[in-house]
Amino acid sequence: MTFLPSETINNPNAVEEIFCKEMDKAKTETLDKEDFELFVKLCQSKPVPLESVDKKNKFFLYELIEKRVQHCLSYRILDARVIIHISTMAKTTGGAVMYLTYIQYKCKQKNIRELTFDLLVQMFPEGNIPESELELIWSKQKVSKSKDMGSDNLLDYQSAMKSIQF
Repeated sequence: MTFLPSETINNPNAVEEIFCKEMDKAKTETLDKEDFELFVKLCQSKPVPLESVDKKNKFFLYELIEKRVQHCLSYRILDARVIIHISTMAKTTGGAVMYLTYIQYKCKQKNIRELTFDLLVQMFPEGNIPESELELIWSKQKVSKSKDMGSDNLLDYQSAMKSIQF
């Protein structure tokens, strides 16, 4: 695997140029039967305000998505169905970070400050990005760590994603 130079984190366009443009080109695949059934249920249900979801009902990926949006991104999610759908699309922590960052990019392009379930579905009309594609894109955003850096993921640096933030 080839790592990006550590100074890449100082480029305010790096996430957009290196990561988001790759996600734009990614293939998609239709949902499997289980995910499709959940998707249909989410489509048929009414919005679920985040504050109505009890802490004990929040699974790990749900909490990660909720906190990352709140603390690292400049769009808002107010409907728990959005978080549930992103978690089924992403499957993993890295996948969630990738989808959330890419969604930030799409929200900035379309001037969307509140991500609704319908808007999320419109962003991915042909399905999810296969895990094999996500893995390839994930490896391309890796940064050589210097002693002052905490993460080797470009997507963890706010300084590298200023161009996609509001």
